[in-house]
Amino acid sequence: MYPSMNGLYSEGPYRPSMSQGTVIHSQRFQEKDFTIATPEEFVRRFQGTKAINKVLIANNGIGAVKCMRSIRRWSYEMFKNERAVRFVVMVSISVASGR
Repeated sequence: MYPSMNGLYSEGPYRPSMSQGTVIHSQRFQEKDFTIATPEEFVRRFQGTKAINKVLIANNGIGAVKCMRSIRRWSYEMFKNERAVRFVVMVSISVASGR
């Protein structure tokens, strides 16, 4: 079910993904033909209006960690910088003190 070593997909329910910058065409990977360095440049390229540089994480636990990891992975794939998007994290007193 995973992409084989030569870049061809085996049988499976794969869909194109914007986050990886690849396009599925004739069952082959095609690398993106552009580079983007910052979220501001991403917004300009795709005619957006506002760049997101900070994300508020108002939860703790596995879901928050998975969210941050996913955003960092996307950020690295898109900008080649996993720290392009910053996180502001809220914690309660009991969590901060270590319970």
